Amino acid sequence: MLELALTSQTLNFILLAAVGVLTVWNVALTVSIRRGARRKLRLSSWLRKGPDVEEAFAKALNDISNLSENTAHLEKIATQHRELIGQTIKHVGLVRYDAFEELGGKLSFSTAFLDEAMNGVVITCINGRQESRVYAKPVSEGKSTYQISEEEAEAVKLAGRPEGRGRT
Repeated sequence: MLELALTSQTLNFILLAAVGVLTVWNVALTVSIRRGARRKLRLSSWLRKGPDVEEAFAKALNDISNLSENTAHLEKIATQHRELIGQTIKHVGLVRYDAFEELGGKLSFSTAFLDEAMNGVVITCINGRQESRVYAKPVSEGKSTYQISEEEAEAVKLAGRPEGRGRT
């Protein structure tokens, strides 16, 4: 068995160190308990002065109910706006050409203005030396009930493409 011989001076040092550690531990524990007691005191003070808990919950539930109603209303409006936006002119196709051989400069044109469903109008302007004529024909689902020219058909086709630029 191992024997350890400690002098009285070493034993006193160990005892003082142990007392010091216990004192620091005691102070830290006391500070922690006091902080907790202060927090509890502040909380109980707030609860005494603050609103009734049931009243606060009732108000919160009412606010949540109003929020749900407002959200449903906004969703309805958003749906209406999506429908309206789908009916606006989104696609344009332009074709310029010479309607008459004696005239140059591609002064005549056909332009298609279509919405998402390919509904809209194709407008054609034929320019000559003495006069100009303008025609408008309805377009439904990319087709017209009127006979359309090759240039008008191309304008509708160009409007239906993603780039929808047209040729010149």
